[in-house]
Amino acid sequence: MVPENNQVVLVTGGTGFIATETILQLITAGYKIIATTRNVSKAQHLYEELPQYKDNVTFGAIPDITVPGTFDDLFKNNQFVGVLHIASPLVVETENIQKDIIDPGPLGVKSLFQSAHKFGGSTLKRIVLTSSGATIMDPFWPKEKARTTRWNEDEWTPVTVEQAVEAKSPVLGYYATKTLAERAAWDFIEIEKPSFDLTTLLPVAVVGPVHTPVKSPAQVEKSAAQFVYSLFNGTRKTAEAAEADYFVFSHIDVRDLARAHVQSLTLPAASNQRINMSTEEIFSPQTILNVLSKHFPELKDRVATGKPDQLFSAGFDPTLFSGAKAKRIFGDEWARSVETTVKDLTAQLLGHEKGFSVRARPLALVKATY
Repeated sequence: MVPENNQVVLVTGGTGFIATETILQLITAGYKIIATTRNVSKAQHLYEELPQYKDNVTFGAIPDITVPGTFDDLFKNNQFVGVLHIASPLVVETENIQKDIIDPGPLGVKSLFQSAHKFGGSTLKRIVLTSSGATIMDPFWPKEKARTTRWNEDEWTPVTVEQAVEAKSPVLGYYATKTLAERAAWDFIEIEKPSFDLTTLLPVAVVGPVHTPVKSPAQVEKSAAQFVYSLFNGTRKTAEAAEADYFVFSHIDVRDLARAHVQSLTLPAASNQRINMSTEEIFSPQTILNVLSKHFPELKDRVATGKPDQLFSAGFDPTLFSGAKAKRIFGDEWARSVETTVKDLTAQLLGHEKGFSVRARPLALVKATY
């Protein structure tokens, strides 16, 4: 559906990996965007790096999304047709899991939804919330034995706030905050019955090309590309070690996730739906190594072979995620394959590497042992 001229969408967390791809696709679809960020001055570089932003994207400062009323002026001064709430607490090391990780998720949702309800007006039709596959999976389920069914939208994670706080675990804190945030959104729709409806998208491992310059290996390590890059830069010396470091073995390409955000603004089938954003392929270290070996012979001295026919190590059988509902809603060709995602990302990373002052380590340090 092509939007009418000057239809405006609000995007929160507007400088992030997912948001940047989504904003570019919104521009292509004909929307104007107001994107929130904590500090507008730190977003100015995007106008130089992404010329599409000029005349199409305006940044607005929201230093703290949890403050009630902080979004009021944005809704009072603009007529949004939709909101993409992509902003999310980061998984960071902290002494206060509750304050720094858990609370911002649900408080941010409540703040945004209250402002949208009060001042969004009749033009606002839908809020699309970027939730997470963490809201449906059980991280305590043994990786050695997969369930008979994949993780799906009918489920909620059993992780509690108390478990996260007691364990002082940022990862469990992330499970808790994303779950509380999504539940807060659904509760708001049920109780307040606003004029807008809701779609929640539940991505798993989000990977794919990035749009902003990557000038050093350190920048890659801070990005969503780090897991793939670690398998040919020497960070993870064996596929088995990489497997042990990871806990989600399903993926979604950031380009497909962004497209789903844009489509969800107007797609009737997405109305009031939770949608798990995952292909049904295995996204394991060995899968990635297989793609690297197939498409990048120039990396043969840096990429371990592993066991190409054994996508998981012996005794390892994690539960994967279902993508059936996403396929029904967004169509048969809704998502790229693991091969395409890894190939495109790696080609981009190798291009960036040419400007790095530090080169990746050779195969002698990364040889796989299984």
